[in-house]
Amino acid sequence: MVAKVSKLNQFKLPKIRKATDTTIEVAVIAMVYWILSLIFRVIKPIKMEMADKKQI
Repeated sequence: MVAKVSKLNQFKLPKIRKATDTTIEVAVIAMVYWILSLIFRVIKPIKMEMADKKQI
């Protein structure tokens, strides 16, 4: 089974890679940017709440 799968991958991967290398990079960058923006959206209100509690 393993040998058959590796042979199939050898034939399929090079064709896919040429077409999708740049699209995969763009998708990864977009995902990272999206995740970071979500994290900052969550952290900012928490930091504001912490600052408000410290002042009180």
